[in-house]
Amino acid sequence: MLWVRQIIGYAAAVALAAALGSLFSTHFVLRTLAADLGVAIGADAWLSTMGRDLVGMGPLFAAITAVGFLIAFPVAALIIRQLRRKGVAGPGLHYLGYGSAGAVAMAAALLTMQGLLEVMPVAGARTLGGLSAQALAGAAAGLLHAWLTKSRELRRKVGKKTMRSIN
Repeated sequence: MLWVRQIIGYAAAVALAAALGSLFSTHFVLRTLAADLGVAIGADAWLSTMGRDLVGMGPLFAAITAVGFLIAFPVAALIIRQLRRKGVAGPGLHYLGYGSAGAVAMAAALLTMQGLLEVMPVAGARTLGGLSAQALAGAAAGLLHAWLTKSRELRRKVGKKTMRSIN
């Protein structure tokens, strides 16, 4: 049953990264148009552009993240396993590992394409803020993957520890 959780976690992470990456990119492009060029963009145009970009750019982001995560998640699993063998334990390790792997995968994929194409293919990632937002999308996707692939027992333990630290 573990492999089913892995496939579901991977697919969900790719979908989340693609959606967030597309939405973040659109936000940075529209924000630049509004701020730097003084273009007035209404809320209806903003939302419709985000919707069109989600449909149009979603597949590109899915392809980018699918390849990146196909490399990053197994590497994260190996690193997490090695750290646990060396005595580093705790439920947060799983989340830290996959969250970091998602962020690095997204940034590395975009920067690799920029190096190969000599231009950043995703306009919304051409600034440090935009690239950071893409890495954040990857981190969120990595955390989702970690949550979906971790056992229910460990998720309950993490939830109880979180609730204790809040109180």
